[in-house]
Amino acid sequence: EKGNIPLAVNSMEELFTHCNAFMVLQRRGGEHLKYAAEIIRRGYPVFIDKPVCCSTADVKELQSLALEHNAIICGGSGLKYCKQVVSLKRQMQEAALGEIKGATISHSADIESPYDGIFFYLPHSVEVMLELFGYNPVSVNTTVLSHNIFTVSVKYDRYMVNLDINGSASCIVTINGKNSDIIQINDSDIFIESMRHFIESIHQQEIAKETTYLTRHVEVILA
Repeated sequence: EKGNIPLAVNSMEELFTHCNAFMVLQRRGGEHLKYAAEIIRRGYPVFIDKPVCCSTADVKELQSLALEHNAIICGGSGLKYCKQVVSLKRQMQEAALGEIKGATISHSADIESPYDGIFFYLPHSVEVMLELFGYNPVSVNTTVLSHNIFTVSVKYDRYMVNLDINGSASCIVTINGKNSDIIQINDSDIFIESMRHFIESIHQQEIAKETTYLTRHVEVILA
């Protein structure tokens, strides 16, 4: 009643009789796959909130499920769908910023969060990094000052990207290159753009057979 939720059920079986697409939104990423797996086995589209999962075993299981079942699987941080991030990625691809020498992404996370610790909020900055700079980082090195102030230095083939976790309420991207730029990401469209992507994936029947795009942030955080 307080949440104005029109339907609450006592089992997944009952839910399957009412819905044809699903979102898994538990705050603890470690709980996501046990629900998502049942949905995927039924062949329903599913959106899995960030982090998609929290372990190497879950990453492997999700890939196995995707290969076995023709399901539409979306998810992760909605920040990667924000219009500013999409626009910045396009500028970088078109070399509008010139040769990129490196970058810093400032945001927040908490190693001691009750919601699976570092996994609860770090996916935002990691996924922005992956979307802008690529899904194949070479190595990761972390320096910790406190539970919510630390730096993750991510090495790529041609440059370094530093995730400056400092309690920043906004995600701030600093591009170092020929034409350097600083962008404060407006995340007001994070939910609508995430849902737009999910709905478009359903309409276009984009079956997920490869889940690297969905789970690379998990691997980076584990590293």
